Amino acid sequence: MALRSDFESLCGSILHCNPLPFIDDVVNELLVEEIRLASQPQANIVLQSQGTSSLNISSDKWIIDSGAINHMSHYLPSFVSLSPNTSISIATANGDLVPLFDISIIATPYLSLSDVYYIPSLAMNLTYVGKIC
Repeated sequence: MALRSDFESLCGSILHCNPLPFIDDVVNELLVEEIRLASQPQANIVLQSQGTSSLNISSDKWIIDSGAINHMSHYLPSFVSLSPNTSISIATANGDLVPLFDISIIATPYLSLSDVYYIPSLAMNLTYVGKIC
C-alpha cells in the first residue's frame, strides 16, 4: 500500500494471489519491476549494485543499494527534523570517512523512511535494501 503509483498493477496482481506469496517472492517481483522502471527515463528510483561508481542523480531520486549500511541522504529539505550529531563518521565504498550529521525521518511525495542518516557530502540518496525487506 505504501508503494508509488508506478507499482499499482504489480500490487494488484500480488494481492489477488491465492495463497498470498512469501515476502521473498514479493521482494523479488518488486526488484524486477524496479529494474524495468529504472530503464524508463521518467523513473524516480535507479537501481545500483554494490560498489557502483557515483552517478549524476537529482536530489529527489533514490538509489536502492544492497551495499549500504542504512538509508542515507544528502538532501536536507526531505528531512522532517534534525538535531545535529557530528561525533560519528561513516565509511564510503571507496574507504573515505564522511561525517554523519543526524539520523531522522525522510518524507517526500513518493517515499517515507525512518532512521535515515543525513550526510551532506553524499552525491546521492541511498536506500538500504536490507531495511526495506
